[in-house]
Amino acid sequence: MKRKYLVTVSHTRVGVWEVEASSRDEAALNYEEGDLVSEDTHLEISEVQEMEE
Repeated sequence: MKRKYLVTVSHTRVGVWEVEASSRDEAALNYEEGDLVSEDTHLEISEVQEMEE
C-alpha cells in the first residue's frame, strides 16, 4: 500500500554575470548591466514528512 508524504523542496536559481566596473562594490551594485554568462537551478530536499490518515 502506498502512503502520502509531504516533501519540502528548496529551489535556488544561480546566475553568473560578467560586469565591467572599477571596484568589486560597483560590480555588485551594477551586475544587471553586465552579461549573464551562465545560469543554473539547484533543488534541495529539506524535509520528507509522512501524512497522517
